[in-house]
Amino acid sequence: MAFIFSRYCQNFSESLLFPCLAEELLFRVLLLPRPTPNTPVNIRLTMAFISIVIYVIGHPIFAALFYQKAFGVFTNSGFLLSTLILGITLTISYWHSRSIWSPVVIHWIVVIVWLLIFDGYSKLDL
Repeated sequence: MAFIFSRYCQNFSESLLFPCLAEELLFRVLLLPRPTPNTPVNIRLTMAFISIVIYVIGHPIFAALFYQKAFGVFTNSGFLLSTLILGITLTISYWHSRSIWSPVVIHWIVVIVWLLIFDGYSKLDL
């Protein structure tokens, strides 16, 4: 029992760093303009659109290049729709909080719930 608990704790802490923190640094902090009142809305929306599209298509590309076991999951239309909704949610969270930590925590909670409740462990063969 202790081994299983230890494994979950390790996976939870690893998932905080990757994908959560790493993806939020890339797709929110680096690709989106710093949210200020002076940034024109059309610029913000265009950058958000580009960031979210890259975020969604990046998952199957990552699986194809680095984690072939996940390719079936990461190309599933339901997974990609969920990724799209999550990307929109994380972008809104980043803009409202003006901090990386809000989207990181939301992303992390979604990953943990997916792993535990929606059988992500077996789907990714972890």
